[in-house]
Amino acid sequence: MKKLKKGILALSIAAVIGTCVVPQTLYASEPLDSSSEELAAQAEMPSSWAEQDVEKAKEYVLITESVKQNYQQNITREEFCELVVNLYRAFEGKEVEPLQYNPFMDTENPDILMAYKLGILIGTSKGKFEPGQFITREEVNVAFLRTMQITKPGFSSYVAKPVLFEDQDNVSRWAEEAVIYFKHKGIILGNGKNTFNPKEYVSKEAAVVMVKRMYEVFYLQYEDKTVQLNNLLQQQMGKPYRWGGTGPMGFDCSGLVQYIYKQLGTSLPRTAAQQSRAVVHIAKEDLEYGDLVFFARDGSNIHHVGIYIGEGQFVHSPQTGDVVKVSPLDMGYYARTYKHGGRL
Repeated sequence: MKKLKKGILALSIAAVIGTCVVPQTLYASEPLDSSSEELAAQAEMPSSWAEQDVEKAKEYVLITESVKQNYQQNITREEFCELVVNLYRAFEGKEVEPLQYNPFMDTENPDILMAYKLGILIGTSKGKFEPGQFITREEVNVAFLRTMQITKPGFSSYVAKPVLFEDQDNVSRWAEEAVIYFKHKGIILGNGKNTFNPKEYVSKEAAVVMVKRMYEVFYLQYEDKTVQLNNLLQQQMGKPYRWGGTGPMGFDCSGLVQYIYKQLGTSLPRTAAQQSRAVVHIAKEDLEYGDLVFFARDGSNIHHVGIYIGEGQFVHSPQTGDVVKVSPLDMGYYARTYKHGGRL
């Protein structure tokens, strides 16, 4: 009986050892089966949720060589840096003069040096960029915010009524502004159940999708609105000034501005003074097409507003007996009473 028990025990031990050892040998020496090869191939491609956006990003020439494979892997700081600098080029249509020195010991990548010079991404410690380190969701959003601040003078990230993620308290203080703003603009959507997971690493495909959304929201849609604005302004030219007029047959100055921007989907207060308080004030030299220009007869109280159209000119509805027209900003009365520019 004892011999029988010993035999059974020996067989049991052998079976356990065999179960543990044999698969290790197979994993070490056998090639991947077809299903494993399929999984590996799938990992090279974007996930189904990202496919269309990735293809669109390719059309926009936003995707860099380093992220054209292994889309589902985490993106490194170097790879993201190349993506965001490419987005900068798309916004600005130009390069940045290279740095005269390299502040990093661990990289010579020109896009990293450009991002550093612009202030989009900086090093992790003195003399180090750590290009192979992964980048988090909140870090990516801060880099996008800095890109906007650099490429859009007078840019404001203010959100009047922010809708927060459920885990907003987990976002670092230095990233709160960026996360709130880009959620508001639809650049980031969260991970389901209205959570953001700010410390989570970003995949290549997720980074590409966000860059594509940035391009569409802050470049393509902006260009479309410029065309719409130009058409709307042309339609109002020559219409009479009317005290208290809000259109469409006649306008006072703020009524014209309010009417035009309402057609573009932007709500503005009624008076010139109120509109001045509703925009981001910008310097005269930073004025761009579509910005507002404000005037103060006494040097402090806003009494007039118009829409800047470039080349030192603006469209406005001046006064009783006059019509909607173009006037020079830097001559005569309007040069003397100019107060400040404003951007929506």
